[in-house]
Amino acid sequence: MLRGLKLPQDHSREQMVTWHRKPLKDLVSQCFRCGLCRAVCPVFLQDGREPAVARAKLQLVAALSGGDLQPSERLAHLLSRCLACGACEAVCPADVAVTEAVLRARCELAAALKLDGTEPAPANAALNLDRPDTKPEDAALARWARYLQVLHSRPERPLSAALALLSGRPAEDLSHRADHPDAAGLPRTIEPARARMQVAYFPGCADLLWPQLWQPIFALFRSSGVRAVLPAQSFCCGYPFLEAGDPAMARQLANENIRAFERLEIEAIVTGCSAGQRMLDRYIGEILGLTGFPVPIYELGEFLKRLAREGALPKPWAPVSARVGYLPPQGLGRSADGAVELLKQVPDLEPVLLSDDQGCGGSLFLAAVHPELHEQIMKRTVEAVTDRGCQALVAHNPLSMYLLDRYLEQHQANLRVVHLAEVLAMACAGGETAVRETFPENPGG
Repeated sequence: MLRGLKLPQDHSREQMVTWHRKPLKDLVSQCFRCGLCRAVCPVFLQDGREPAVARAKLQLVAALSGGDLQPSERLAHLLSRCLACGACEAVCPADVAVTEAVLRARCELAAALKLDGTEPAPANAALNLDRPDTKPEDAALARWARYLQVLHSRPERPLSAALALLSGRPAEDLSHRADHPDAAGLPRTIEPARARMQVAYFPGCADLLWPQLWQPIFALFRSSGVRAVLPAQSFCCGYPFLEAGDPAMARQLANENIRAFERLEIEAIVTGCSAGQRMLDRYIGEILGLTGFPVPIYELGEFLKRLAREGALPKPWAPVSARVGYLPPQGLGRSADGAVELLKQVPDLEPVLLSDDQGCGGSLFLAAVHPELHEQIMKRTVEAVTDRGCQALVAHNPLSMYLLDRYLEQHQANLRVVHLAEVLAMACAGGETAVRETFPENPGG
């Protein structure tokens, strides 16, 4: 169990505004409302109303931080309708940190409306959400409170509890999936024949969401001369709590991970989750005010791109005959483009880059608080892939992959979700049987 999981009681507005070196009102003031975010925001493209887009959310955050707006159910409803995907940041000419602003505002709202776990949940958290007369903002608030309660029920494994909430299945069923490798059997060190560098691998949620992923990742590390160590114990990165407005628990988990990694002699940390990379590399300093890690932190796709640039990935690659849609992970902006270049180097593989407005849907918070909206975003992304004749969807965010796979299973779509590492490991190994099993012949359905 985590050490000393006590939440601080002081969640004042002043504390919220001064976490970052730049006051929130100054952060928001960088936006000059050009509207480029309208073209790429998955939520706005579904909703179609101005409050859904980033420039409008920033004005709401500015009014909240300046005291012109008071925390309310309506405001919480509007600021909860965001994937925190960073698509708007990727096209913003003013480099406004939209995601940071929204997350910090959620922290204030959760505290003010008693959703953050410091006090019993509000009465409307027990609303009958199936009643037709339930207001949308009341329903969102009730789901938000319930979501945070569920996360707090298992702080060391919050993702397992959150997935159980979404699926209606016990958390234990999700923690012990049939294809999950025995934790005791996972090697603590990946030893190549000749090591070129040493990194620590932070699995994050990938071991639960995409348990088969450790095999291709470890194979790529070993064949590339990367000595990778797994810390004796690592925790949730804390992003599920931060995304839902609980910085205290996010900070506690971040501190636990810092302690777990600081004892290791490593050159970098590699994680298979883009949300975990942003959390460990940016948000623990920018939002939570922690010192952070002394080594660079790479999302797996970025790290594989670096290995390819240094000529470390083994060549030549075997052909993988398939047309695949490529979905960049959220929050990485154009640094994710290198993964497309890697896919283009695989013989016979035809990657189709999805447009900026295709949301990866990698937000448990949105899926829990606004399930209908999240379902619509999933549907739009899947249709974009199948309409282009793709046989599979390649991604490298395990949470997005899990939610997309869940959507495909529910709708019986004949489309596979495959991780970037699985495709590259397949090309390195040259297994044609694996190719046939992975990519169905008749896409769509």
